[in-house]
Amino acid sequence: LTLVIVISIMILVGYVLSSVLSRPIIHLIHGVETIEAGNLDHEVPVTSKDELGRLGISFNRMAKILAMKISELEEMNRSLTRMDSLKDEFLANTSHELKTPINGIVGIAESLLDGAVGKLDEPVRQNLSLIVASGKRLSGLINNILDFSRIKNMDITLSRKPVDLHSIIDIAITITAPYAKKKKIAIQSDILPGSHIINGDENRLQQIFLNIIDNAIKFTE
Repeated sequence: LTLVIVISIMILVGYVLSSVLSRPIIHLIHGVETIEAGNLDHEVPVTSKDELGRLGISFNRMAKILAMKISELEEMNRSLTRMDSLKDEFLANTSHELKTPINGIVGIAESLLDGAVGKLDEPVRQNLSLIVASGKRLSGLINNILDFSRIKNMDITLSRKPVDLHSIIDIAITITAPYAKKKKIAIQSDILPGSHIINGDENRLQQIFLNIIDNAIKFTE
């Protein structure tokens, strides 16, 4: 009988010790799972001052630091998003404001070349042609800025139609000719009129070939 009592007491003591030791561990496991689910304000209960208790205190401190860092990152992301939006808005507004006077300058120069004030001397015509080419080149750069903003917002559309590749490249060469001449670079197209009719967006193709030829001139010594 005494042996049975002793064994029963040992079993009871073992159960109590097991419960006391395992409860903090269960709290920690539950805390990890709760934080993993997104509740960063959760704290595990600390019921002792032993190693498990200190582990619980450290865990709660780590959770608070983690929540604070995530909050800081979220605020930084919001701030960066606002700044990026303001930058795009500024570029778009500035680009639109620049296009109006540039188009006006190009239009006036072209009308003078067409004889609006009578026949012009060749040097004057060359200077006007340079103004037209420079204006169109600058207008193309502004269009690139606007398109970059549209691409970021997935708001760019293509207007496809049959396009003569000869005319596209011929315009690009004409616009960039003054800059090629300054660097003593000769550009020629071997594409005959009507030999390559493609289905594409005329304005986008113009941008592509202008950028290709412009970069070729820029980086060719």
